[in-house]
Amino acid sequence: MTSIVGLIFKWIANLWAALYLIFIATWINVTIDLIPMNQRWLALGYFPPIWSLVLALIPLAIYLGLRFYRRALILFGIYLMFFLGFGDTSFSGEPSHHFKEEARTQKISIVALNLRYYSFGFDAIVEAINKMDVDFYLLSENDIKPEQIEVMKERVHPGVFHMGQQESTAIISRYPVLEFREVKFPTRQASLFDGNTPEEIQGNPFRSFVHAIVDVNGTRTHIISVRFIAGRAANRQLGNVINWGFHVLAAQQRETDFFLEYLSHLEGPVIFGGDLNATPTSIVVRRLSASATDLYLSDHFWGGFTFGTSFPPLTNIPNSRLDYLFAMNEVQPVRSEILDIVISDHYIVYAECLIPAAPAAQN
Repeated sequence: MTSIVGLIFKWIANLWAALYLIFIATWINVTIDLIPMNQRWLALGYFPPIWSLVLALIPLAIYLGLRFYRRALILFGIYLMFFLGFGDTSFSGEPSHHFKEEARTQKISIVALNLRYYSFGFDAIVEAINKMDVDFYLLSENDIKPEQIEVMKERVHPGVFHMGQQESTAIISRYPVLEFREVKFPTRQASLFDGNTPEEIQGNPFRSFVHAIVDVNGTRTHIISVRFIAGRAANRQLGNVINWGFHVLAAQQRETDFFLEYLSHLEGPVIFGGDLNATPTSIVVRRLSASATDLYLSDHFWGGFTFGTSFPPLTNIPNSRLDYLFAMNEVQPVRSEILDIVISDHYIVYAECLIPAAPAAQN
């Protein structure tokens, strides 16, 4: 009887391991586009390789229980190569903490903060913003009450608070803002609170991001707060969830096309970021990373997690990296960290950068 049970478990482990290898092969193919597939397969890229360890645990446990150590080692080795080769990792090492000519640079600090429509408390968020004492704050899910806008402007002084439409993005700048604009995406706004369907949101306002051109001691610098579309499906019926998921996938790609085109016309230092609602291996983040520097990954081997400070039922167990800071055009990363400050369901991403000093300041 024992041998029969062992054979059954061996068969289960081998079948599961085979399916796992098929999953990995399909994921890699979608990522590198070796064999062209339907665009909807790009959704697979939103599944981070680190999560796939959960899929490998069952055959690993069975192999170890049956003392098939070689098979367990091979399977874990395959997972490890998959994670290191395609996961949210970087082998570039720590960045230089200064340009070759330090006198020609200046340091600025910046954070990306999802406000979660102030559900953790308006006062707590304002207090945390002031304690961080950062040059620029990129805010998303800025669903602020009209009477709170003036309070925000007063309490973050000497920073200046600029916002786009409700439930969208905002910027706080400690440097003078030369220009501020809200730029419309070609996609429609989805509700942060209620369920959504692709059909119902067609009458909603266009989504947007905000762009501030600031004067950093004479250097014109572009600061952009952006959040890509997300939201819940109208209900939990599988068909509606899948339909909404594919709508978000297509909409995020349209937003990425639009956003990258917009960035291509900017001259001078550019820093952008926020809650992108996309994992590091998604097509969205991979395209952004091809054009700009991921500031957190520039001095960390692994990207870490930013989402899930209070994610039921896994309370206080972060599980995804959705928040980013990127830089372009002569911006040098110095250091970065994910701040252990809980004022949202997202952690805060902090970074310090060097930008060129104005010509007059170089003399």
